[in-house]
Amino acid sequence: MKVPVEEKFPASADKSKLFQLAFSISDKDGNQVNMDPDYGYLKASKMTKSIDKDGVATITTTDLATHPCTKAELGLEEVAGTPAKFYPANYKNTDKILAEHAGVLQCFDDDFLQIWGDHDTEVYQTIRIKEYHCFLKSSCKTFAEIGTYLNNKRLLVVSNQRYISSVNFDDPANSFTIKETARAYFSSPFAS
Repeated sequence: MKVPVEEKFPASADKSKLFQLAFSISDKDGNQVNMDPDYGYLKASKMTKSIDKDGVATITTTDLATHPCTKAELGLEEVAGTPAKFYPANYKNTDKILAEHAGVLQCFDDDFLQIWGDHDTEVYQTIRIKEYHCFLKSSCKTFAEIGTYLNNKRLLVVSNQRYISSVNFDDPANSFTIKETARAYFSSPFAS
């Protein structure tokens, strides 16, 4: 059964789907990697800075539950009653990246994540994805081995993005239209 597009992908009016993230680790060429637990693991948390009535600032960190993203959540497979969390991947090669990493991308259990501010603002809430080294197991690699392993890895983050397209700049009636897409970003936070 073909699922209508408006049911398959998050609509702009659905505020709980506007901010979504998924993450995993890849090799330096962007290929899928299953992180070996003998080296470590990735974990996401929410950091919130608040100020009480007396002006005392408090920073709290809360671990965020994740699960392997399903193909339906990524918009790669049509499942009735399971709308995608991400907009259609129509930006460059994001669709190929999603398909290749579908088995290892981690999605958040909470469908209503919010962020605001940054570390320079009085109050903020941010999402942190951190690598934790393996420890307290006899099979754990040495710190040198972990460093070498991570030096060739990249963090992959997929997010929803809304942007203003000025494709029809010369047409005043349609000069700016809002486009929605899933985007994949690679970074090298582990490089030494």
